[in-house]
Amino acid sequence: MSEKSTRKALDYAVESTAARNRPVFRPRMQRGSCKTLRSGTIQANRCRKRRFQINSGGYEGYIYDAAGNRVAKGTIQSVIVMVNGQQTLSCDTTVNGFVLASQYLLGPSGEQMTELNAAGTWVHTNVTANGSLLATFDNDNNGAHFYLTDWLGSKRIQTNYLGAVEETCQSLPYGDALDCFGPVPDATEQHFTGKERDAESGNDYFLARYYSSAMGRFMSPDWSAKQDPVPYAKLDNPQSLNLYAYVMNNPMTRIDADGHSYLVYDNNTNTITLYSKDGAEIGHWDANNNVAIHDKDGGYTKGPVQDGTYDVQSSDASGSGWGHAGDSSSSYGKDGIAHVDDMVGATGETMSGAGVHSGHDDDTTHVTYGCVRTTDGAMDQIKTTAKTDKLTTLEVQNNKANGDAWLKQKAAAEKAAAKAKAKNAKPQDVTEQQ
Repeated sequence: MSEKSTRKALDYAVESTAARNRPVFRPRMQRGSCKTLRSGTIQANRCRKRRFQINSGGYEGYIYDAAGNRVAKGTIQSVIVMVNGQQTLSCDTTVNGFVLASQYLLGPSGEQMTELNAAGTWVHTNVTANGSLLATFDNDNNGAHFYLTDWLGSKRIQTNYLGAVEETCQSLPYGDALDCFGPVPDATEQHFTGKERDAESGNDYFLARYYSSAMGRFMSPDWSAKQDPVPYAKLDNPQSLNLYAYVMNNPMTRIDADGHSYLVYDNNTNTITLYSKDGAEIGHWDANNNVAIHDKDGGYTKGPVQDGTYDVQSSDASGSGWGHAGDSSSSYGKDGIAHVDDMVGATGETMSGAGVHSGHDDDTTHVTYGCVRTTDGAMDQIKTTAKTDKLTTLEVQNNKANGDAWLKQKAAAEKAAAKAKAKNAKPQDVTEQQ
């Protein structure tokens, strides 16, 4: 699930330390707008690209780019100004005394990759793969730190480059009661399911929303671009009615990658399932990752997709991330391919142009050159959902056995080709038409 906060309405608020973990009402505002919200005797000026957090040391200010991704933080020295005789918190950094503390260089999904200090000096760089934090490099404590995580992606052990344990972390299911101990401190702030935990508030930054592990819920309600009294509600599941809930109150088996819709392909059940940002199932359909040995030019494909989580190229179903639309009988179906970044095949090589599509009159078992094939109905729903609830990731599960079987077939094909070549005979053309 990716919540890469490119959203029509961004949430900004002022919260006191005492009220930090109390529900806060955040009305929606269009980009570029500014609104004041009464909070006791002081009004909070809520503006796009800025958010204030009151902590024990004063005010913390966050700066966001045009896509809603957090790119800097610092302290606010003088925030209260008089507007029409009332005290107001200013969101103008030219007058509120904002002092830069940290700057962030972001990855393709809006995640923090590199942190710089106020002077632009490098602090650390995170290394990720398939959405998971693998390592951090910094100037302190031997420079290289590697992580062992649990099945949800939460950091449990930090080691140095020799494998010696530097730190061990434990927490409860919702990420609360986090306790880390060891001779070397945290190399990075990423903890619960790999999300950054803000020291000033204790909340986790999920890109589009902030999450409070102390309460096991988001600090702002769920939303959808399409007007709906209770977005993504399923009347047969009361857990879906809570707009603040974290993954429908099932934190042991589900994660919220960043708050928007996502796909899961399970090779054991040969299905692909579309989930909303809160983990509610929107629908599931037949699907297969039945990959040919050879491509259309006679070369070898890279095989079935390895298990992992991959980023969708065009999360809102627009642009070059979706292409090759045809009809139901065509190779890619009516809606074309939803391209997925850097999917890794059974050979360990990265595939170019792969993704999810239908085609061949909904014959999901028809071979592909690496893509997951599903039905026209599935692709229609996926594309429709993505236009209002950004589709961010494809998670591939239980596909290793499929990949191992493919590798054996490839080895047999290579052996046959070598034998044919030795006899000075043209190898049998086993190219499959996608």
